[in-house]
Amino acid sequence: MAAAIDKFRFECPCKPSAADHLSDNNCNVLPETDRQTVVKTMGGDPGTVYDVKLRVRGLTEPNTFTGGTLQGQRFYTGGSTSTTGYTSYMMTVADPAQHYFFNYSATTGHMHFLLDYEVTVKIRGGSKVTFDVDGDGSKPDGHQVSNFDKLVVPGVPPAPDFYDGQFVQLDVVSAEPTK
Repeated sequence: MAAAIDKFRFECPCKPSAADHLSDNNCNVLPETDRQTVVKTMGGDPGTVYDVKLRVRGLTEPNTFTGGTLQGQRFYTGGSTSTTGYTSYMMTVADPAQHYFFNYSATTGHMHFLLDYEVTVKIRGGSKVTFDVDGDGSKPDGHQVSNFDKLVVPGVPPAPDFYDGQFVQLDVVSAEPTK
């Protein structure tokens, strides 16, 4: 049912030239990296809402969000971006209508952190699922915090090498009808 979103990956690479690495912790990105929208369709029965368990892995810069609910350390349900100069990674489910952010932090700064957590979201069969980089009114600015610490996400390509930029990968662990 959730094959369309399994292994979905936001990729936000830095431009490769040394001149595009603005400092020890910033890099330039292409416009299509700075603002991305990808729409997928959930499989399954349109009469059924599924509990879709996702494993979220990657590395991102922080962003702050307000007006929603924090689940765990990094997953934020509802609300909106409250610091627009930092990258946000967002998923919007059409039915039941809800949006989610993957890179919550209480503060922003020029740092990266690894993501590796599981979360369950509800998605009706046949619903549109929209993935956005810098969605929800965040303002792209042509650069992002680079992976200056050369962090590696174990078991996720390009591991054992580090990724020069940021990414979020979603792996579907299970998709079961909501009880």
